[in-house]
Order: sequence, then C-alpha cells, then structure tokens
Amino acid sequence: MSVINFSGLASGIDTESMITATSNATRSQREKPKQTKVTELGDTDTSLADLKTRFSTLQTALVKFATYKGGGVVKQGTSSDETKVSATATNGALNASYTVTVTSTAKNGTLSLAPAVGTYATSDAAISAGTQEIFTIGTGSAQETVTVPITAGSTTISQFVTTFNTLSSKATASLVNIGTSTSPSYKVVITSDATGTTDGAIAVTTNAAGFGTPTSSAATDAVFTIAGIGSITRSSNSISDIIAGVTIDIQSAGTATISVGDDITATESLVQDWVTAWNDIVTFVAENNQVTTQQSGTATTNTFAPLSNTRVDDNALTSLRSALSGTTYKTVNSSGTQTNRIATFPDLGITSQRDGTLLFNVDTFKTAITSEPLSVSNLMTSLADKIAISSGTIDQYIGFNQMFDLTINGNKTQITALNTQIADIEKTILQNETTMRQRFAALESNISKLQSQQSSLTSALAGLG
Repeated sequence: MSVINFSGLASGIDTESMITATSNATRSQREKPKQTKVTELGDTDTSLADLKTRFSTLQTALVKFATYKGGGVVKQGTSSDETKVSATATNGALNASYTVTVTSTAKNGTLSLAPAVGTYATSDAAISAGTQEIFTIGTGSAQETVTVPITAGSTTISQFVTTFNTLSSKATASLVNIGTSTSPSYKVVITSDATGTTDGAIAVTTNAAGFGTPTSSAATDAVFTIAGIGSITRSSNSISDIIAGVTIDIQSAGTATISVGDDITATESLVQDWVTAWNDIVTFVAENNQVTTQQSGTATTNTFAPLSNTRVDDNALTSLRSALSGTTYKTVNSSGTQTNRIATFPDLGITSQRDGTLLFNVDTFKTAITSEPLSVSNLMTSLADKIAISSGTIDQYIGFNQMFDLTINGNKTQITALNTQIADIEKTILQNETTMRQRFAALESNISKLQSQQSSLTSALAGLG
C-alpha cells in the first residue's frame, strides 16, 4: 500500500532527506563492505584465470622436451640430394647417416575412360550405351566396389563423374579436356586416393558400351635400399617405420645420403620460448601481488592487487622454482667420479635474477649443447617430465578441478552468498523506508491536527478578551 508523503507540510522536517540519509548510512555500514569484497573476489578470479592461461603457455612450451616427445634436443634430417630423398627427424632420433637408393616411387593407380566412338565434345555429352560401370579400388578385404548406373543416351559424363565421387571413398573422378578450347575432347579420369599396389590398385570389372577400352596406369610401390639394412618395399613414399624417429620421403629414383644431427638453433629457440613464458608468469604474479599504501594526513589507505588475497599463485610459482633448482644430471665413471660438466641449469646458461625472472645466456647454451648434447637433453627432459606432462607440477595447479579451479570456484561461491546477503539487506532497507514514511505521515497528520486545534483555541481566547 502506497504512503502519501506530507514531507514537512506541518512539521517543516525534510523527512525524505532523513530517510535517504538513514538508508545510505545503513548501506555504507552493511552493504558496502560486502560489495567491496565481491569486487575483490571477482578481480582475483579474473587474474587467476589469466594466470592459468600463462601457466598453460609455459606447459605447452616445456612439454616439447618431454620423454614422450623424444628428448630435450631438437633433431634435424638433411639430405645430400633433396630431389631424390628428403628426411625429417624427431627429438628421439639418433645422430647417424644412411645411404638410400630408390628404385621406384609409390604411385596412384589411374584409369582413363574415353568414348567408344567419336568424342565427348562437351561436359554434358550423354553416354551413348550401357546400363552400369563397375570399378574396384584396392585389393583384399579393404577392396571397394563402385557401381555407377547409366541410362543410355541420358546420363551425361558430368553426371557420371558426380555419381562416382558420391559413391567412392577411395578414388576420385574428374573430367579432363585432352583437346583444345575450340575443339574440346573430354575423358573421364579416375585416380585412386592411395598409392601402392595394395590400396592404390584400380580396375574396371564391367565396362559400359558407351566407353571404349580404358587406358590404365598401374599403382606401384616404393622400392628402395638402405645401405646396411637392405631392400625395402612400402606402399607410400613417406616412410617412418624403419629408422626410429626418422621419416624418409622418397621423391624420385636415385641415390642420396640422409643425415640426422642436433639442431642447435631450433633447440635454442624452444628454450627461449619456455624461458619467456616462465618470466611472464613471474612478472604477472609480482605485479598482481602488490599492496600500495597511500598517506593522506593521518589517514592511511592500502590498495591490494587482485592476487594479494590468495596464496595459490605464490605456491604454484614456488613449486616451479623448486623443480628447476632441484633438476640435475650426473654421470659417473667406475670409480664414482663425475664425468659430465653440464649438470645444472646454470651450466646451460639459465640463471635466476634478483626479481625472480630467468636470464638465458645464448652463448653459454650453445657451448653446452655443442660439448655435451646428452647432458643438455637429459636436463631439459627431466624438467619437462616434472613440470609439463599430464599430472606434472603445472597440471596439479591448472588441471580440471585442481588448485586454480578450486580457488576460483570457492570465490564464486562466496560471491553468490555475498550477493544474496546484499539483496537481503537492501530488502530490509526498503522495508524500513516504508515504515518510516508511514510514521512520518502519521506524525505530520497529528501535528496538522494540533496546529488546527491551536488556531481554534487562539481565536476563541481572542474573542473572550
């Protein structure tokens, strides 16, 4: 029920100002601290989500050195003749050289279908005879049979191509103009998607009368020899199952020597990537943990950065630093004497600075990887296996429902509860305002009546005088 406002008519009191001041004082005392807390928790969650992304970037950069990625030094494959054979290598490949002699390359099978009589002068030329064309692609249990129906004198070669491509998952048909632009002559060319005699073979088992005898080019396997290994046959020109960590790509017949070696430049670049990502985390945590103090007369105001009210970021960073400082590599001889010089990350040129960031000395790193690539690889792999793999240090903080998620979700729960409390307080304030207006309205009414009575009495007394 609405309350008629007689603010100040009888009493002269600005009741609305009094009610507003009372409500604002209540909000300041009871709502504002909770609203400030909601803002702080929201800012903390935003910063933690940002920090989580930065940790993920570090994880992606470091995991490239993990054991399952092959090790801590990038390898490269080179060839004495890229036109014959090329090669790529993963981190797990051993440094070595191989002489490869290619006899033949793997090829797709092809079929060329031309008209039985005359030419197909347009792409919408109709096939003159036949009821269907049947093809087989591949051999053995994986063989595919494709049956293309034909309506003589109606089905065009363009429709034939479209139907074939719809029905087949192992070959592709196309129209090829073997004539000229002014005097075209079309053929239907079908090519197997796979190379090699097993999956790339293609044949016509039923030939429509509208096509002449097909011209075919048989699929072939790659045949080559690796010195010291022997003669090898594969259905593909890209072979990765012979030399561990090495993919050989055959280009043409001939001989070439492929070599696998350490790629110092690429390794240096990847190390710089994770050092940069590491430093980004350190800088971000430092900036978001600051507490700024401002003095105004005798009043002191402290401003807390978003992460200053949580410890999860500091704990994560401490865990990273512990993993880095605790990672070492040592080899000893039979008498127990250490034989390697590169044993810790400072030996790689990676050192901590006073602000907690890492300094990467490229010259020191190049010297280390040139002199002891195995030591460098083992140090990098050990760190990556501790920090970056699934269930490693980073995952324990940024993984699903791990420390960062638990902190963020806990803050969200607090925010929900605080917002509920704020709404309840606001509801109470509005109820109190209604009550105060009712009371002030009653007060104004009573004062008005008293003033009226006073006026009457004054007039009566004046008459008696």
